[in-house]
Amino acid sequence: PEEFVVGLQGGGGWMFTVVPTSWQGTRTMVETSTNVWPQNQASLMTVRSSLKAAMSCRTVNRGGDRRLGEDEEDRALSEDEDPRRELGDNSETVCNLDFPRCNVWIQDIKLYATSCYDTTAAPTKAPTNAPTDKPTAQPSYTTSPTVSPTVAPTDEPTPKPTPTTTTQVVPPLPPVPVRYFATLFDCVIGPVIPAIKNEETPVQVRYTALIDSMTWNCMAIYSPTWKDALTKQRPFMTAPSSKHDTENRIQCAIAAAHHFTSVYLTESRAGIEAAVESVSANYLGYTIPLQEELYPPLEACGLNPRRQRRGKLDAFVDPDSATDQACLAAAVAGAGYDPSIVGQAVAEQIFGFGARDGWNSLGDLDRDGDDCTANQRPFRDTTSYSPFAGAPGGSAQDPATWTRWQALEEDTDEGFFFFQEHVTPHIGTKAKMRVISDADRAARTAPAPNYDYPAEANLAIQRVSALTDRLKAEVEWYDDKLNVLITIFGTLMHTQKFKSFEHGCAYLVGYTNSEYDATVVVWKEKRAHDLIRPTSWIQENFKDDEFLSYAGPYEGIQTIRGKDWVPYKRVMPHSEYPSGSACICKSIQQFTDAFMLRSHGEASIGISATFPAGSSYVEPGFTPAADVPLSYATMTDMANTCGRSRIDGGMHFTKSVPAAEALCDGIGDAGFAFATVLMDDDW
Repeated sequence: PEEFVVGLQGGGGWMFTVVPTSWQGTRTMVETSTNVWPQNQASLMTVRSSLKAAMSCRTVNRGGDRRLGEDEEDRALSEDEDPRRELGDNSETVCNLDFPRCNVWIQDIKLYATSCYDTTAAPTKAPTNAPTDKPTAQPSYTTSPTVSPTVAPTDEPTPKPTPTTTTQVVPPLPPVPVRYFATLFDCVIGPVIPAIKNEETPVQVRYTALIDSMTWNCMAIYSPTWKDALTKQRPFMTAPSSKHDTENRIQCAIAAAHHFTSVYLTESRAGIEAAVESVSANYLGYTIPLQEELYPPLEACGLNPRRQRRGKLDAFVDPDSATDQACLAAAVAGAGYDPSIVGQAVAEQIFGFGARDGWNSLGDLDRDGDDCTANQRPFRDTTSYSPFAGAPGGSAQDPATWTRWQALEEDTDEGFFFFQEHVTPHIGTKAKMRVISDADRAARTAPAPNYDYPAEANLAIQRVSALTDRLKAEVEWYDDKLNVLITIFGTLMHTQKFKSFEHGCAYLVGYTNSEYDATVVVWKEKRAHDLIRPTSWIQENFKDDEFLSYAGPYEGIQTIRGKDWVPYKRVMPHSEYPSGSACICKSIQQFTDAFMLRSHGEASIGISATFPAGSSYVEPGFTPAADVPLSYATMTDMANTCGRSRIDGGMHFTKSVPAAEALCDGIGDAGFAFATVLMDDDW
């Protein structure tokens, strides 16, 4: 294709840019913004004759804006001319459309594209309360939304409207299921990602699994057969069939996330409210109603958000208690299954589960597993784990025999130095499993690697010294598991692999719960082997040796001493063997491949992304020197690169990756079976 259309919405309406594909700089910018490039670019093509009648254009360059003349405007839309050839590389043609026939939505982490479609009359009212995609009437609410436009009181008489002959054409709503995916991303995933990214990997994984389980439970409650993600049974709250539609499901999911952030990830709450206020009407045709406070009949079930934030177990429901289930069910029934109330109840169900899921997320247990009487610390170890102190199994005088994990020293670049604590060492045996059984967890073990440490240390030094810009980009890109999830999900959505919004939610809950179980399993083995990281071994055993290696950010390859050696990026606070990333990526690969085979009869799917020039967080503004395209033809390619990047970066020794892949083999398949049960095998 010779052109594609980029659409942005602002306060003044829709703005579209006609971008020839020859403008590689602009195309790279779009790829960078989204990390997902549509497989079928033809879906973004427009019919020029349809656009031209309703388009006025201007050029934008370093010297400011100017209107295009009529001849130039014709050239801007012609097949053969590129106005930037005359105006310079820093200009572009920007066109206002009164009547768009193609819409593209671009946000920070995604690109929603729709096929071009004809509209002879734009809708004045959103199609709402539709069972997936059949429009019916808009729902009424028994409670008032708390996020809604307000009008200031005034004593002035209301002026009469001035008659006008101008008809404002409203852009059509995004088609199904794009509008629901866009709403979920902008109103839930986008606001919570910054808060989740602040957490260490296992805590990140737990939050995403809980949030996606919460979202799915909203799907199940408003359905006739789908199962609860926590129990794999029909939900104890079930709405009547008249409520079974996508509108109620998406409203419930947004309301649940909003209430979730009243207790956890609280910094995300304002972002959810702002997104609901600013974009939900654009996507859905109305503003999603939210509740400011907990619905009183729910509070009467013994729930107390203020005490919940302080980690008090008695302020949460027990999701296994028949009494608590009945109380929640009666409350939502009394509210007429209003999704803004059902969402709160679903969030409370998730709270109750999370408070008892073995992670000690409330900090109500001490290190020895006894009750904590004061000063609770969330996610604290409950198994009395202690890092290396002395030299068990070896000699304190012979560092070569030290093989247990050692806490690394870190600092804030502002004079504060501290030592790591092993993150959540207890979850491997204490956390509740989601997609595999406890017996399966116990049976999964990794053999002792029996490392030749001097040889492995030399390999780690050599690998870090050999890092290219591409390898650095992969080390960083795969360090962000949320980025991997968004890229894979965006690719599936873009290539129309989800037949409905609900199927996309089923994919998410299966994906993140597979990732969750993989994390728990690999943490069990990390704790069992408790092995030293390359950093600690090299700094101690090669401390006075001089060799060529990576000398730190911006320093390139220099001669350094072993005591000053570090990997390319920060080493996470947990033991070396097996690799957590390799285990997680293996589960992602198998889950996604199982989905593709079952849903589409295809063996796998590929993904592509761009790592922009200078976007490194290790060497910002410097690495990479140019954009690095990352493209993987299959999920196996993705998983292999994910595991290898942990070795390339110097964070792991060689055997850690294949051992992790073997350890977690089959968890992704179990995750797809889990999602299939939830969906009642309706792929």
